[in-house]
Parts: sequence; structure tokens; C-alpha cells
Amino acid sequence: MSAELLAQARERLREEFGETRVHAYAFDVTDPERVTDAVERIESEVGPIEILVNNAALQHRQPLLDVTLEDWNRVLTTDLTSAFLVGRAVARFQIARGSGKILTSSRP
Repeated sequence: MSAELLAQARERLREEFGETRVHAYAFDVTDPERVTDAVERIESEVGPIEILVNNAALQHRQPLLDVTLEDWNRVLTTDLTSAFLVGRAVARFQIARGSGKILTSSRP
């Protein structure tokens, strides 16, 4: 999601749920360092991540023979590796607290 789309979504949700209840952080969920930094920042600035919903996904809507290996690897990294990276980073805090939930969706 682009930073602009994220900002628009944040504003719509803030209008509905209130300024203090909606936070938005843009980061690359496929980059281990960015994930760790973002989770640490969220925990510090917003508070404990009690529930994580892993929902990052993409797909290529084209014939199989047109999908390149690079495209395929990007799908796997975005759909699978990101759930592992973000889940692991959040779980470190949740385990230390003794509470929290992690949900993973595979639907793009």
C-alpha cells in the first residue's frame, strides 16, 4: 500500500473511530530490519500489540506461463515470509508480556 493510500485510510478510520484510536505505520513487511524497527516503534509509541492480523498479500492475475520466477518469489515473500517476520517480531513482545494473539489470513 502506498503512503498516500495509507494516509487516506487512516483519516477515514479516524473520522469513524476517533483520533486517538487509529494509528498507521508504513513499513516494508518483507524486510526483517524494517519489521523489527516498526514493531519496536509501535510498541513504544502506541502501546502493546495485543492482536496482530497478518493480512499482507499480493497476486499476479495473469496466465501461469507469463509469471516470472521473480514475480513468484515476490508473491511468496509478501504472502508467507512477511507473516513469519511480523509474527515473530510481535510474538517476542507478546511472550514477554504473557498475552496476545496472532491471526494470519492468506486472502489477498
